[in-house]
Amino acid sequence: MPSFRSVERSVEMVDHGRDGHNPARGRKPSQLRLLKMNRPEWKQALLGCAGAIVFGAVLPLYSYSLGALPEVYFLGDDHLIRSKTR
Repeated sequence: MPSFRSVERSVEMVDHGRDGHNPARGRKPSQLRLLKMNRPEWKQALLGCAGAIVFGAVLPLYSYSLGALPEVYFLGDDHLIRSKTR
């Protein structure tokens, strides 16, 4: 049967300062500090955003090109149809 004494002791040993206030939780993190913490990951984040933009643009470009193809077959001139489909 597991003993929970170690968990109870660790909770009791937490020091919250003289007034019961935890000094580590007193200030809010700034956006600049968060950006500095993520500095090593900026390259991967930018590469991921660029990849998402490229892969997100593939399907609309593909659908546009396939949608423009049937338009050629409704042209009246045979020579113009042959030149646009080659």
